[in-house]
Amino acid sequence: MAAALPSPRFDEFYRYDALTELLFAYAEARPNLVSVRSIGKSHEGRDIWVLVLTNTATGADVDKPAFWLDGNIHAAELSASTACLFYLNDLLNKYGLEPQVTQLLDTRVIYMVPRLNPDGAELALADRPRHIRSSTRRYPYDEEPVDGLNIEDVDGDGRILTMRVPDPHGGYKKHAGDPRLMVAREPGEFGGEYYRLIPEGFIKHHDGLTVTINPDREGLDLNRNFRTPGWDHDAPLHWQRRAHKDPRRWPGPSSLSEPETRFLNSQIESFKPQLVVSIHAPYGLLDFDGPMAPPRQLGALRLEQVGVFPGSLGYFGGLKKGLPVVTIELPNALRMPKEGEQRDMWADLLRWMDAHLLTDVREAHEKPEPGKLSVH
Repeated sequence: MAAALPSPRFDEFYRYDALTELLFAYAEARPNLVSVRSIGKSHEGRDIWVLVLTNTATGADVDKPAFWLDGNIHAAELSASTACLFYLNDLLNKYGLEPQVTQLLDTRVIYMVPRLNPDGAELALADRPRHIRSSTRRYPYDEEPVDGLNIEDVDGDGRILTMRVPDPHGGYKKHAGDPRLMVAREPGEFGGEYYRLIPEGFIKHHDGLTVTINPDREGLDLNRNFRTPGWDHDAPLHWQRRAHKDPRRWPGPSSLSEPETRFLNSQIESFKPQLVVSIHAPYGLLDFDGPMAPPRQLGALRLEQVGVFPGSLGYFGGLKKGLPVVTIELPNALRMPKEGEQRDMWADLLRWMDAHLLTDVREAHEKPEPGKLSVH
C-alpha cells in the first residue's frame, strides 16, 4: 500500500528548510512519480530544488516530452511558490484516479521548481522581513547609505506598513469609496486633501525637514538577466528609458551573471521542454510568448499580452528558443486564489497542452527547429 502523501497547508508560506523537507516527503511517499534534484546553488548557497514528476515505470524522464514549471523568481511573490505546491499536491492525489492526470504523468515529465529564488523568498519570510524585487546580491550599490530612510520592519511584527502624512503637495488622496485606501492624485488636481506616504523604516541623520527613501541595495531583477539577442545594448537601454531607471529593475552587469538564471538557462537547454510555464504575481492576467496560438484563458485569468523585455524569460524562451512560454500572473503576491480557481486554471492549461503539444514520445524527439513548432 502506498505511503500517505504529505498534507501541506496552502494558507501559509514555507520557509526554506520546511519547504525542502516537504519536497523530499513527497518524493519519499511517491518514489515512482517524484524525485528531487538540485539544479545548483543560489547566490547565498541554498540548493535550488527541481521536482521531476513522471511515472518512471513508463520510461525515463529524459525520454519523454517535457513541461517546465517554475515560480517565485521574484522575492516577495510567495503565492507563486505555493501555487506550484498546490499543483504538485493535486497531481499526486489524482494520479490513478483521473485519466487526464494519469496520462499526463505516464506520457510526459514535469520539471517543477517551486522556488527559483530561495534567497529572496527567505528574506521576505524572515522574522523582520524585507521585500526586495529579486536577488539578494547587492547590485549596483554595495555600500551602506549614509542618510535617508531604510525600509524595514521596525517593530518585528512581520509586516512593513506605510504611514500617510497630510501634505498639500502630496501625491495621494483618500479613495472615494473607502477612506482607508489611498489612490494617486490626478495630474493638475488641486483643492483637495492630499497626503504623502512614508514606509516603515529607520531614518539616518535626519535634517529635520526632508525624508529621502533609500532604494534597496539589492536592485537586480533576475527576470531581466537571461541571455537574449542584443542584451548588452538593449537591456541597459530598456532600464534607462522604459523602466525609468527603476532601482529595483537593474538587469545586472551581464546576461546570466547570476547563478539562478544560469542554472535555469542550462536546464532548459538540457531538458528541451515543449512548454515553459512561469508563475508570478500580482497582476491577475495571463501572458504568452512563442510561436503558436496562446491559451485565451486559464481559469479566471484572461490573456493580456504585455510584450517582451530584454533579458526576460519570455523573450529568452518564446522568441530566442522558439518555445511557448506561458506566464501566469496571480492576482495577489501574498494571498492564494481559491482552490477551485486554481484547479480550473490547471485544468484549462492541460486541455490547451493536449490540443497544441506533441504527446507521442517518438514524435517529441523529432523536435522542430525553434519557431517551427507544429500545432496539432
